[in-house]
Amino acid sequence: RPVLSFGQERLWFLEQLDPGSPAYNVAWTIHCTGPLDVPALRAALDGLVARHPSLRTRFPAVDGRPVPVIDPPAPLALHVVDLSTGADPVAALARQPFDLERGPLFRATLLKTGELDHHLLLVAQHIVTDATSNHVLFDDLAAEGKDARSRMLEALRSERYLALLATLEGAAAAP
Repeated sequence: RPVLSFGQERLWFLEQLDPGSPAYNVAWTIHCTGPLDVPALRAALDGLVARHPSLRTRFPAVDGRPVPVIDPPAPLALHVVDLSTGADPVAALARQPFDLERGPLFRATLLKTGELDHHLLLVAQHIVTDATSNHVLFDDLAAEGKDARSRMLEALRSERYLALLATLEGAAAAP
């Protein structure tokens, strides 16, 4: 039977102490200008979830101990929010709690800020991702996006993505 890493056990324990806390939510945004192929984006996200079991894992308690359960691949809900009205729910979306027992522990929201301006907000519970995994996920999503010719996903290879990688690497190296 699968086991949790020490870090995952720690995160599960902390969730038991403060249920529903967004303290360990990890959020990323990817900005894209120009036309966006939303069906290609959906397909790319579904492919990402299908290839990465951690994004389909949840952690129910059995006899008071967490047990990782990997759910079968399923479409990822991609919520589309129109921000052209002026509302900005990004912080609230990033802080929305996860249920470790029921999952999913990975979410995607497409924020439309204009006709040709979008932001993809990805949020995961830290128990299913870390700095190293983030690199793999972004590389995989970028490759999937290139195949689908989605400008949103091609932006992952841009300078913004390189800056994000530098930030993540700096955070991982910090004490």
